[in-house]
Amino acid sequence: MKLLGGLLLFLLLPSAWAETEWEKYLANPTSEQAARVNKIEATDEGTKSGGDNELQILQNQVLAQDSQAFRLTYRLCQSADGGLCSKRSSGDY
Repeated sequence: MKLLGGLLLFLLLPSAWAETEWEKYLANPTSEQAARVNKIEATDEGTKSGGDNELQILQNQVLAQDSQAFRLTYRLCQSADGGLCSKRSSGDY
């Protein structure tokens, strides 16, 4: 029984460690988590969802006047190629 528990722990822990700060934010979009994110990145598992739904979570937090979410948006726009942030700021959703 201990062997089975140890094996499960061995198999499950690496996936928890592989979760990026962005994925943690999407799972729990709090001000504290927004402050930890510096870029949008995902593990192989995380890239399966993605897209505009992820950005919708961030947009909802900004609209809810979460200052850290606004700062995160600014940081992401600074590192983006410009197309995404100009689209979002012009109101073309």
